[in-house]
Amino acid sequence: MTPGSGRPFSGSASSSLTTVFLQYVLGFGLALLVWKDILFKRFFRVLFLIPMMTTPVIMTVIWKTVFHESLGPVNDFLSMFGLSYNWLSDPLISKITVIIVEVWQWTPFMFLLLLAGLLSLPKEAFLAASIDGAGPIRKFIYVTFPLMAPISIGAIIIRLIEASKIMDTIYVLTSGGPGTSTETTSFYIFIKGLREFQMGYSAAMSLHLPDHHDPEPDGDRECSDPSVHREKPLMRALYTSLKYLAITLWTIFVVGPFLWALSTSFKDFNSVTSGAKYIPCCNSSPRPKAGRCCGGPRPRAVSISLNPFSTA
Repeated sequence: MTPGSGRPFSGSASSSLTTVFLQYVLGFGLALLVWKDILFKRFFRVLFLIPMMTTPVIMTVIWKTVFHESLGPVNDFLSMFGLSYNWLSDPLISKITVIIVEVWQWTPFMFLLLLAGLLSLPKEAFLAASIDGAGPIRKFIYVTFPLMAPISIGAIIIRLIEASKIMDTIYVLTSGGPGTSTETTSFYIFIKGLREFQMGYSAAMSLHLPDHHDPEPDGDRECSDPSVHREKPLMRALYTSLKYLAITLWTIFVVGPFLWALSTSFKDFNSVTSGAKYIPCCNSSPRPKAGRCCGGPRPRAVSISLNPFSTA
């Protein structure tokens, strides 16, 4: 084995564990939010599934423009707080960028499985917990979470298998860079086999990829809603406000890339780049402040690639 060839395996394992953990936590939380009666419950259930129904390559191209250091809206928003990050060219931050894209794309899958599991839970256990005086937290710890354990294990196994084979997001978003910081097992095998044409070496490494084994499905259960525990009006109002706040934030996160793609699709290149704040010595309005662009030493010229598949 060549020096450094084990790095993609360890990087892929850590990235897969992180993304699947975040997908499970967020998916479980979203499923709990829309499980009980809320306003526009069916609308939010369908809305949260939209990222999973989109093409990963196309959405990764959109995310690449969103996280663009010069033209993307993320740095434009952070500039109001005096912040700016190299989302695609910093070794550490690029890993976070990949995780964000993967969480956005595949949390709906976890949400769908966990919501189906919640809707199939028997109501008798929740009725008994209510009679014993258990609150929402105790119900979740001692009733909901244990009953959801088989479904949770199955969902986590499926996502770990799929996350370990991530290829399209890495290829479009970072191409394994900067350097090899975001290189995964699948992308490393692609490089060795289809770019360096080391077919035997890449075929041997592909044997290390996990095989797909579908977990045994659980038996069907009658769909029912749990009983609602009587809570104090103030606590219930606070819980409802936090619930709708979380739903609103996740809705913005879901529809944000689509709104960005829609807003830029009606503009030409000059209209998009004229308002960018991070292009050195751009002739934009308002005029850049002294020290950033035209005052002080002149910064070196930068080239902006319009090709989303470019590795530069």
